[in-house]
Amino acid sequence: MKANLHLHSLYSDGRMWPEEIAARARRFGLQMIALTDHDSMCGVPDFMAMCKRLGLKGIAGVEIDCIAPEINHIKRMTTTGIPISIGSPLAEEASFARGWGQPRAV
Repeated sequence: MKANLHLHSLYSDGRMWPEEIAARARRFGLQMIALTDHDSMCGVPDFMAMCKRLGLKGIAGVEIDCIAPEINHIKRMTTTGIPISIGSPLAEEASFARGWGQPRAV
């Protein structure tokens, strides 16, 4: 199975919208892809819908930026399409209030 499990969209530091990522992955013959934006799961609903439409196995993930140098990043993923705790509406609101690139976890 061809897969890429570390993709970022325009919701963090990527260059494409989540739907565009899924479409491009299909064109390149990938069968499984994970959206792992920094500190945001805002793109997950559209990403998962497009993956389903294109017959791809989509994985919802998040890369949490941390201020503890020994940790740096935490990656969490779920295959259910249901946002994990960091993706709660309250967490997403806090993410945008701080702005991308600011550490979220200590």
